[in-house]
Amino acid sequence: MAAFVALVLAGAAVLAILSPFLGGGRERGAREGTAMAGEVQHLLDRRETLLRAMQDLAHDHRLGNLSDDEHAQLRTECERETILVLRDIDARAAGMGIGERIEAEVEARRAERAAAAGAGAKADGA
Repeated sequence: MAAFVALVLAGAAVLAILSPFLGGGRERGAREGTAMAGEVQHLLDRRETLLRAMQDLAHDHRLGNLSDDEHAQLRTECERETILVLRDIDARAAGMGIGERIEAEVEARRAERAAAAGAGAKADGA
C-alpha cells in the first residue's frame, strides 16, 4: 500500500513539473495570440482612421478649404504614417499563425459593422 501511495505521489509530482510543457504552453500561446490580435486590431483601426483622413483632405481641397501646398503637405504626412502602420501590420501579422490572423480580420470586420451601425443610428436620430 505504501508503495502505491509513493507511486501516485511521484506521478503527481512528475505531472506538476511537466504541466507547463504539456498543456500550459497552449494557454500561454493563446493569451499571447489574443494580445497580438488586439495589437493588430488597433493598427487596423489606425489604418482606417488615416485613410478616412486622406479622403477628408481631398474633399476639403476640392471645396477650396485647403490650398494646394497645404493639401500636399498634409497628404504626405498621412501617407507616411499610413505606410508605417501598414508595415507594422505586416510585421505583426507575419508573426501570427493563420488562426490569429483570421481572428484579427474577423474582429476588424465586426468593428466596421458596429461602427456602421452606430453611424446609421446617429443619422436616424438626427
